[in-house]
Amino acid sequence: MNLPPLTLTVLTDTHYYSKQNGTCGKAYDFANLKSQKLLAESPEVLEEAFNQIKKDNESNIVLISGDVTNNGELNSHAEFIDMLRDLKNCGKKVYVITATHDFRDSGYTNGYNGDEVYDVPTASRDILFDMYREFGPDEAISVHLPSMSYIVQLTDGYRLFALNDDTNLNGKSGFSDDCFNWISENAIKAREENQFIIAMTHHPLIAPSPIYELIGKGDMLGDYEYRLGQLADLGIQFIFTGHTHIHNISA
Repeated sequence: MNLPPLTLTVLTDTHYYSKQNGTCGKAYDFANLKSQKLLAESPEVLEEAFNQIKKDNESNIVLISGDVTNNGELNSHAEFIDMLRDLKNCGKKVYVITATHDFRDSGYTNGYNGDEVYDVPTASRDILFDMYREFGPDEAISVHLPSMSYIVQLTDGYRLFALNDDTNLNGKSGFSDDCFNWISENAIKAREENQFIIAMTHHPLIAPSPIYELIGKGDMLGDYEYRLGQLADLGIQFIFTGHTHIHNISA
């Protein structure tokens, strides 16, 4: 394939946190010490990042590969979606998948008020696809609804496989056999149509550090040992991932 170069902006693990849920007091301070995230500052940090993206004339495509909110708070989703719409209104094409931090089966997570912890309503998994459908799924040429994965034509010659891996498979993230069959069928079709495949999913398929598999194997994509080879055999050469909060590029 002789394709023109493609420039992308890739983000992951934005963990947006609404200030409505509390940003001070002993309860918040205790939670923040364990979070390894800039919870209170996340709106300002992301606003500045998005302002830089808006000014970038080299790329109009933005990929976001999951854990968009802190713990699935409904108000965090609402505020983050407003920011994504602002990006789109500035001419950017925005494609999003969600992940395990974007919903809670219980329907609530923690908010903080002084010394008190209180319940904050969260999204359930089954509403996330529709919540974010304007950021990818509405343009999809194929959708695997159980996994909330989708495929879009990024531009001539380039096809994006947005693969949601949050499905619980015996306690692990990953792709069900049904989902992988869908991936395979569409990858074969893409190659037949001379499309270059770019994929994104949330959990890593390659360890981001030499010891990661020893201490964090459960944070890798479920069954990554053989899914990695299967995806490569399908001609999927680039997969953007997240989750680990460790910057790494591996071949």
